[in-house]
Amino acid sequence: MADEIFSTEDNTSGKGKESVVPEVIKKKFNWGACLGTWIWGIGNDSYLTLLIIPAFFLGPFSIFFLIGLPIWFGIKGNEWAWQNRYFDNIAQFNKYQRNWAKIGVAITVVMTIITVLGCIILSYSALLLYFMVPPMLYSR
Repeated sequence: MADEIFSTEDNTSGKGKESVVPEVIKKKFNWGACLGTWIWGIGNDSYLTLLIIPAFFLGPFSIFFLIGLPIWFGIKGNEWAWQNRYFDNIAQFNKYQRNWAKIGVAITVVMTIITVLGCIILSYSALLLYFMVPPMLYSR
């Protein structure tokens, strides 16, 4: 059963690299890690996810990292979370990660709204500037 309760000898969560990650956890994609990236990483003691922050400053190559790293985080997220935090059982782990997935979706929605509003405001202000500057200033 996926939500089985471990005896203290069987539960290896929170023991770092020594942790034996159950297959039922290892094979799932972690949406919280994918969408929440570095915020999820801090909450799950998985600080490797902080690598996404310098990726914003890599210029034209950043797009490869900003797409690739979250996918990698999603693939490895459950393994990292199991290794870095203690959980009483798989059910508790799944509930915790489900909450992080909801947080990741919320972050994505809010950032999308902010981006769209920013684009609209910048476009509108650029059009206003274009039509309000007297023609004699930019024509010669």
